[in-house]
Amino acid sequence: MRLCLFARKHDPPERLRHSHPMLASSIRELSASKNPTWIAAAFFKRTIQIWDLKSLSKISEFSTVFCAGAGNVAFAPSARVLVAGLSTNHGKVAAYEVPSGKPLWERKFAYPSLLQFEPSGESVLYNSAERVSFRLDAQTGAIIRKIEGVSHFFEGPYGDVLNVPARKSNEGFRLVSQGCNFEITRCSFALLDAQFSPDSICLSEAVGPIRCINRTDGTERWRFDPGADSHVPRLC
Repeated sequence: MRLCLFARKHDPPERLRHSHPMLASSIRELSASKNPTWIAAAFFKRTIQIWDLKSLSKISEFSTVFCAGAGNVAFAPSARVLVAGLSTNHGKVAAYEVPSGKPLWERKFAYPSLLQFEPSGESVLYNSAERVSFRLDAQTGAIIRKIEGVSHFFEGPYGDVLNVPARKSNEGFRLVSQGCNFEITRCSFALLDAQFSPDSICLSEAVGPIRCINRTDGTERWRFDPGADSHVPRLC
């Protein structure tokens, strides 16, 4: 499994070959597409830039509802759609055509977080303040499914589902697929992100480590500790 750790906002940015550099001190969130390999950089003032990693050039820039939050920017695997959230009591989730930035839809939700596309890119998963998860149609924003009893819900490209219980307890994360069904012990109070490989799942937790877990038997393969009072909000 390859792991990409995005720099914290105070880390110095690398110099990019472009007249409009991506300033790391201004970036609040990053999200990556798979094909083509583009990066969406979300800035505090409701602005998103799209960058091509191969040419190190900025493709476009447009305004969004994004302000700041936990996992409130997500890129479709094909890079054709981007969703952004506004985490307030009167929050919202909105989708945009990429690279033009043309608005596709917008829906009101309280404190959306952990926006993510499911592997096919046809729907978007998000979590709400009510400690339930929703699946939305990526093109229309229509609610396809309401998932109760979980605060977070991650789908992997290999048929895996990772459930994080909604109730406040020390109950672990539940990984379910055709070949496994087991609990992964928590290391902290909140799961920030999860990514899957053919044989592993990688987890990042709030003020906690990054762990790589064997998808067959739940054993820990390795862990990375980002340091005291630090964590990694996004894995890729």
